[in-house]
Amino acid sequence: AEFLNEYYDYFGMCSRLYFGTVDKFIGDCAMVIFGAPKADPDHRFHAVACAVLIQRLIRNLNRIRAAAGRPVVEVRIGINTGEMLAGLLGARQRMEYTVVGDAVNLASRLCGEASGGDIIIEECLYRHLIADNRIAASVRKEIQLRGKSSPTTIYAVEGVAEEYQLTMNSLIDDVLGAMGGA
Repeated sequence: AEFLNEYYDYFGMCSRLYFGTVDKFIGDCAMVIFGAPKADPDHRFHAVACAVLIQRLIRNLNRIRAAAGRPVVEVRIGINTGEMLAGLLGARQRMEYTVVGDAVNLASRLCGEASGGDIIIEECLYRHLIADNRIAASVRKEIQLRGKSSPTTIYAVEGVAEEYQLTMNSLIDDVLGAMGGA
């Protein structure tokens, strides 16, 4: 529990830095949403930048953990964008703010396609972000999704443009300093 809570803190801090909201923790998974409940016109980039920050932070933490003889951690991230229902959902006895819909389900499936250390996105998100050269990504493969007639191309995000990397270096130092660094 202590180990998971430590990493949940890291995920929460990274999310807030890019205007994301931790929707929930499911087992050892964190579900983070961008663009809701507060609108963010750049939510697509912020989601990917947050994921890159998390993976870079994890690599730094793993160096610290390995040097101390502790096990390392691998995180898989799937990101999707699209229309979804956002709001208070649940039973009268237990309501919570969350998001649901096909776009949310696809994000979960993309996470399942990722390996440790990967950030996987689908083609529409890739096209949107590659247009202004803010991310680097490469084609991973085509996958057939249940309920869809044509295959979906997925991409592996390799990083963000150099101009954003310097900011991330500072953010990582800040997060490690605030949390005591692993």
